[in-house]
Amino acid sequence: MITATDLNKAFDRKTLWENLSFTALNGQLTALTGPSGCGKTTLLNCLGTLDKPDSGSILVEGREVTTMNARKTRKFRATHLGYVAQDYALMDNETVAANIAVAIPLDQLHKRKQLIASALKKVGLAGYEKYPAHSLSGGEQQRVSIARLYVRKPSLILCDEPTGSLDQANAAIIINALREQADAGATVVISTHDPKVMDLCDNHIKLAKKHRS
Repeated sequence: MITATDLNKAFDRKTLWENLSFTALNGQLTALTGPSGCGKTTLLNCLGTLDKPDSGSILVEGREVTTMNARKTRKFRATHLGYVAQDYALMDNETVAANIAVAIPLDQLHKRKQLIASALKKVGLAGYEKYPAHSLSGGEQQRVSIARLYVRKPSLILCDEPTGSLDQANAAIIINALREQADAGATVVISTHDPKVMDLCDNHIKLAKKHRS
């Protein structure tokens, strides 16, 4: 669960958002919407501790993440955070299996083959372990990115336009997989411009384009 209170952020002397408050619940898909340049990616980065708001509070499962030191931040990311980017964020010259293996917790590495095979089956890519990532289509690469979630099981999943460049069939696979993660108890926040994705979400955070100097 995320509870954000009175968040403020400016960039290049322009206000992105001010006094922004919202809640994103466990077990739900929350859509993050708004026009280009309104700060959706910046907000995702703040929720994932890759950036910080200028002021305000962000609680994740009751823990304030804006004031954590470097060690606690690294532990938080390693333990709780899953991130799905529009550009897939894969290691292009590595195999599909290697790309998924980086997300497996250390105490689960002894069964990595089984975990990888199971995750690939869930995203419709059974048998793709040895394929180099660069040989896959965009939709297949995004499904590999989603497969990482199945082996890691993060409690917070942040998605930046995960279906933005995909066809309808691949987009449906991605959203269904994210729904599975939510049904398992994760908090899932999806930045999107796609009305179909918005309609499938349980909750909306709507940002406006302020850009006041």
